[in-house]
This record gives sequence, C-alpha cells and structure tokens, in this order.
Amino acid sequence: MYLEKDVSEALARHVARAYAAAPGLAPDMVLSHETAAVLHGLTSDASLVPSLLQVSGPSSGAGATRKWRKVHATRLPPEDVTTLSGVPITTVARTVVDCARTLPFIEAVPLADRLLRTGARPEEVRLALIQVADRLAGCKGVQLARSVIAFADAGAANGGESTVRVILSTLGLPTPIVQYLICDPKDPYFKAWVDFAWPDLHTVLEFDGLVKYRAGNPSGRPGHDVLISEKRREDQLRALGWHIVRITWSDLGRPEWIAVQLRQAFARGVRG
Repeated sequence: MYLEKDVSEALARHVARAYAAAPGLAPDMVLSHETAAVLHGLTSDASLVPSLLQVSGPSSGAGATRKWRKVHATRLPPEDVTTLSGVPITTVARTVVDCARTLPFIEAVPLADRLLRTGARPEEVRLALIQVADRLAGCKGVQLARSVIAFADAGAANGGESTVRVILSTLGLPTPIVQYLICDPKDPYFKAWVDFAWPDLHTVLEFDGLVKYRAGNPSGRPGHDVLISEKRREDQLRALGWHIVRITWSDLGRPEWIAVQLRQAFARGVRG
C-alpha cells in the first residue's frame, strides 16, 4: 500500500518526465493512456503511474516499447487531440476510453467515475465517452470500454469508493445506492451522507481511506476531532436502526470477508 507522500511524489515525477519528453516527440505523436490520465488529474493512484511514458500516433515504431516510452499505434482524429500547457495530449474523454480499453476493469472504473464526478453534467460526459467509443468501433478493447462507461457512477466520491463498487458488483449482492442521505426526523440538524446504502435492509457500508483522520486532512480539523465526530455520527445512525459495516484499503484484498460482513448486516436489518 502506498503512503500519501509516495503517491504524490510518483505522480509528480511522471508529470515532470512527460513535460520534459514532450518537445522531443514526433509531430504526429501525443501523450496518451495512463500518462494522459495522470496529466489530466484523473488518478491519485500510484499503481496507475506507468513506468514508461505512454504515447500514441502513426509514426514508425508505433506499437513498440522504447527505453523511455510505450508507443500505441493509432491515427487519432483531430477531435480526440488537445493541448495541455502546450503539450499535445489526448482529450480527457479519449484518455478515459483508451485506458478503459487497455486496463483491467477495476483499474479503469475509477478514472471514468472521476471524470463523471468532476463534470457539471455527468450524463453529458457519459455521452461524450460513448461517442469516442463509437468512433473506435471494431478496435481492440472497445467492448470492455463500453462496459466501463455503462458502469461509471458520478456518485463515487474517490478512487477507493470506485474500487469498492467494482468489488461489490462481483459478490452477488444487491446493488447499493451510492452517496445516500440519511436524516433523523427528530433532529433537523442531523444529515449524514453515507458511502453505500441498502435502505430496504437498513445497512450502510462506509469506506475509510483514513486520510481524513490524519494531520492536514481536507477538513483542516485535528484528526482526533474528526474521529470523535465520526463516532457520534455512527452512534446516531445506529440509533436510527442502521447496521454499519466499515472497511479500509486493506480489506479490499479480501472481498469474501466483505461479503460475509454485509450479509450478516443484511440479516440483522431484515430482523429489525
């Protein structure tokens, strides 16, 4: 598991390499795939930072791996190419579709979720992805890309929750509602957004990335204050009859354990 500092350093190194190498690319070559995903800010997952720069174009040597780059053979239409800080790169939609064609489903979904989440109109973003996939009809991996696009959900708040969504889809469990709001009819001030919910089964699944409990967390509050607030929030949810399962990054490697915890919570929820 990567530490937060390691993640940011790995991303920064790859960005620096990409901008340093870009001036030396052939005129018809552009940064693409995972490299483009990093530059577009689509991932904070160090495991997706490629060891080689990923580039696309029809130039000689396409499809080959060089000392510092992997070249994907393709002729990119003008609508799939843009510039970022003066560097030629695939558009964010083409980037997501290319990654969805070539990466495992569980690695591609967080990229698509992130793009939908940051778009003002998620369904318009989804349509743009579908249009890119349509232009690539018949190319390798397009059906996988279509599956990623269909599965993508703007409700996933981060890459961890996107990964959880993929894992849950493989466990034969009911489909949860993502980012579900729970209120207390007796307390107008209590409003709790939970990561995943099965309202009919009175069950909540919370994914803890643990960042919020560390110094310098996004809330700006001391970690122990955040922890106490979380405990009070959870106590109130339980008082409202909700059964809560909490998981962290380390639990994602044991999906059957997650399934057992959820099924036990479902059983308690049915009994009331």
